[in-house]
Amino acid sequence: MTLTGGAVRALLGKELLQLRRSRGALISSTLLPLLMMLGVPLMQVAAFRSMTPEQLAAGATANPANAALLARFERPMDLFTGVLLPLFVAMTGVLVPAVATAYAVVAERERRSLDLLMALPVSVADVLVAKVLSVFVMAVGVVAPLFAIQSAVLLALGVTTLANVFWLLVVLAGAFCCSIGVTFVITIVARDYRTANNLSGLQVGPVVILAPLCLLALRGWVGFALLALIFASIGLIALVIAWRWITFERYLA
Repeated sequence: MTLTGGAVRALLGKELLQLRRSRGALISSTLLPLLMMLGVPLMQVAAFRSMTPEQLAAGATANPANAALLARFERPMDLFTGVLLPLFVAMTGVLVPAVATAYAVVAERERRSLDLLMALPVSVADVLVAKVLSVFVMAVGVVAPLFAIQSAVLLALGVTTLANVFWLLVVLAGAFCCSIGVTFVITIVARDYRTANNLSGLQVGPVVILAPLCLLALRGWVGFALLALIFASIGLIALVIAWRWITFERYLA
């Protein structure tokens, strides 16, 4: 498949315009990261900072899993910055592109507006690249400001460090790559918007399992780097599969 620069730019403009006009996609892509990047983490910070040693000891006694987790870290706040915070960042990076990609592909197929592409002098590679770029631009436009606010607040509170913020950004980039790649494969196969959303939502399960395992097995920046590398590898493999498998006939079917 060959790419045409002018066609990709034109299609990218069309994709971004459609995403901006989609109220459902915009609301879903904004509310979810708002909760995951700011709401839940800041509530957890407040809870950890307000807990007394007696309350921590009681929680560890009541739940052996809590005791094992706390034993792995010197301070409860280290558990937040080393496991919980990157987990929520990774989940945000997976969910936002998933919502946008499902709309960009399946909702357009349901409206039959994809059929118009057959009459245009574009290749399926042009269409795929334009959709990947549009989803990436939208995801960054939504999540980047929230990530900046989150980082500024946590730095001001003395909860995290600049180095930790950098590695969180690396994890977020890997999660973006994973979500865009996997969701494109799902949406090419899915026949309707609901099925695509349901299948895309299943990506959260592996993230919830994979992230804590990596971050607990390898603490510090090594665990962050490994997690980001795994995410990016999955996404790139999925995009290669989509690139090699997709044709206009399969895309429009």
